[in-house]
This record gives sequence, C-alpha cells and structure tokens, in this order.
Amino acid sequence: VIVSSVSEKIAENKFLQDKLALHLDHTLHRVIKGWEDLACTREINAPLEVRLRCKLRSQDSCTMMLFDVVAAEGNKTLKDLMDALAAIKRNDVKKIITDVYPGLFKLVICFLVRIYC
Repeated sequence: VIVSSVSEKIAENKFLQDKLALHLDHTLHRVIKGWEDLACTREINAPLEVRLRCKLRSQDSCTMMLFDVVAAEGNKTLKDLMDALAAIKRNDVKKIITDVYPGLFKLVICFLVRIYC
C-alpha cells in the first residue's frame, strides 16, 4: 500500500473517487481547505498552470483532474497524499481513505520501523 501510486489506489475505487471529490472540490467555508490547497502542498506541488487548468474546466472534478496530473508524474504515493492531507488539516478526508484502506497506517509504521530501526 505504501509504494502504491495515488492513481492506482484512487482509480480502482469509484466510491473513493466520489467521496474525495465531494469533500475536496467544494467546501462550504473558506477556512476549510480544498483541492487547490492540496495542490499547493509540498507533497503534491502542482504547478500553477495545472491549478489554472483545473479551475477552467469547471464541469469536471478539480480533485480528480489534480489526481490525473499527479498520476501522469508517476512519483506520488498514497502516503504522499496522506501527508499532504495532514498538511492542510483535512483529517476527515484522511479518514475516508483509511476507511477504504484500513491497514494503511499499520503498514506505514511497520515500513518506517524497518527502515529506521
């Protein structure tokens, strides 16, 4: 799960795609961070032209378009996405992902223990 790309994990689960888009495309309050804040995190680091392209194609999900761009780069993992969501304080969205992939945090901890211990 740790080394799986974001695109693989999201593409294989339509339910997860819909939930992520619902929570990140449009937020009711400006203080709740969404897809554009996610795009600007150090972990995702989407260029300005990508963010503008997402905004201009308003009929599509900006979140899913962002993930498509991330998938094209091919170097982002599900852990990167979780770290980016933590950076924008969207633990509610992290919970959606961990509900779909419940073993994620256990695997991350085991992986890190093997590397650093």
